[in-house]
Amino acid sequence: MSLFYRYSVLVVPALIIFFISLSRKKPRYPVAKFIKITLFIIYISMVLSVTGVGTIYDFGKFGEIIRLEEVQLIPFTSIGYLTYTLNIFMFVPLGFLLPFIWRNMDFLKVLLTGFSFSLFIELSQLLNRRVTDIDDLIANTLGCIIGYCIYTLFYKLFRRKGPVMYREKWGIKGEAPLLLFAMLLCNFFLYNWRAAILIP
Repeated sequence: MSLFYRYSVLVVPALIIFFISLSRKKPRYPVAKFIKITLFIIYISMVLSVTGVGTIYDFGKFGEIIRLEEVQLIPFTSIGYLTYTLNIFMFVPLGFLLPFIWRNMDFLKVLLTGFSFSLFIELSQLLNRRVTDIDDLIANTLGCIIGYCIYTLFYKLFRRKGPVMYREKWGIKGEAPLLLFAMLLCNFFLYNWRAAILIP
């Protein structure tokens, strides 16, 4: 139920962008893309749930906002390979889905989006009892790059051409990063995990 609550929060900006797109004099918004974006929202919901991102409701709940003992800024000091592996695999779908849904997302755009998303997660964890770790940021970004490479290979195998970057006929300019940023803001201001645990 908590995941459904978070999904309900994240779907708000998606619906706003969807209706803005419909209001423009452009071809009908394709059903296939709508389904893909729905899967994208579900994926983001799961990532935010697993990572335990902080929200505005965490302010002042754990003493000092920045606890130096919970901040790790030295690269490659995490213990064990499992942490790196899980963080890499968690962001592989992001690197794949971004160009798969929005074909105008080239390598640099995907890289910056993945890096920014991971950075937001790590910074928001300053608000709760999670560790803000640069190794997570590195592993997440690497996973996003791997996901993009998988998409490129997938496209070449099934379309016999490399990814074709073209301007979207549907949606609005910069839809992918705009949608992700809006979802993160909604999660930060509207999602209260304390209320979520009370939902039966």
